[in-house]
Amino acid sequence: MSGRTALVSALATVAAWGAATASADTPRAARTAASGPSVQDTIVGVGGRVLSRTRTVTASASSVRIGHRSCAVAAGTPLAVLLAVRRAGGPGFALRDYGSCGSSPANSGQLFVYSLGGETNRGQNGWEYEVDGVVGSAGAADPSGPEGNGRRLRAGDRVVWFWCEAYRGGCRRKP
Repeated sequence: MSGRTALVSALATVAAWGAATASADTPRAARTAASGPSVQDTIVGVGGRVLSRTRTVTASASSVRIGHRSCAVAAGTPLAVLLAVRRAGGPGFALRDYGSCGSSPANSGQLFVYSLGGETNRGQNGWEYEVDGVVGSAGAADPSGPEGNGRRLRAGDRVVWFWCEAYRGGCRRKP
């Protein structure tokens, strides 16, 4: 099975399973909060292992600690989604700041997820995210949105965090 086929297969399985359970498992208050969009999130690790089934979360503004600093995270960003999943009991993660994050979300665009659910990036292999099937081209907390075009996440978007093995300029799933 090719790497891309394995990813698509794992995501289809998770989507079918999560669609039946996401709304029943998510408190109404979380689905209707005004502070950020309600989106669906799934986390798929090495070899297609599901680390967090599909659930609906609210991508609210928040903050994270990196060392001795508190870094603001804008609502409607993939990192805001990951923080919401963690608050709901999902897997832990670790970040690095390749910029100068602080109290303004405008300075958090270079926060980098290097470990998720105990799976830590190795060389060019590591964590990526996609929104509605499009791989993000901006940092997970970039307030300019996943594609850097000013459009942040909107209600109903589907965010998938997945393990990427670098292969010939792209990604593939490791069997």
